[in-house]
Amino acid sequence: MSQAIEKAIATTQQAFIHGVWPEVSCVIGGGRIIPVENVSDKKFLDTYSGIDHWHVLDGRNLIRGIASRCQWPLYKRFQSFTVRIGRANVAATELAKRMHAMENAEKGWLRPHLFIQAFFGPPKGSYSQFLYAGIARMDDILRIIRDGKEGRDADWYVDTTSTKYGQTDAKRFAVVPFDTVKRWGCDFILCEKTK
Repeated sequence: MSQAIEKAIATTQQAFIHGVWPEVSCVIGGGRIIPVENVSDKKFLDTYSGIDHWHVLDGRNLIRGIASRCQWPLYKRFQSFTVRIGRANVAATELAKRMHAMENAEKGWLRPHLFIQAFFGPPKGSYSQFLYAGIARMDDILRIIRDGKEGRDADWYVDTTSTKYGQTDAKRFAVVPFDTVKRWGCDFILCEKTK
């Protein structure tokens, strides 16, 4: 794994732990999180299951997986979940792996239960302020992509990150707007900065 990717993962992990979790924990049941990098090979669980954090309720002996994405858009306030569908030198995409696990659930393939997509204000020095996060079930997002209509004015669409959004490389994403998740009747929480 390149140093740039390791740095991006560490930055995202710290942003989720210190910026997102204090804001969202109370709306999803409290407890604590354990980054998967702390309990296993650095990229094993994330690569194979898409789980970035374990959500643990110690008093009830419960655990579930969370997929998280943190973004720092420079020019636009997004209101959407994004699942990677294309990246250079990657055989199986994030979407293909998660979809396979969902569609073969009876075989017990591990996948995230919750998907938390968080957005931060533009960095000011080494600090970025949490703005808001969308929270939904991962399977609901996947079903919308699988069963919904594709297109900008439909249920979901494909977009590419680029320098126009402050990115340094191009990756393709399936974009599911928050409004689509609500329109489909899925459980959805918009958690905004409280302080």
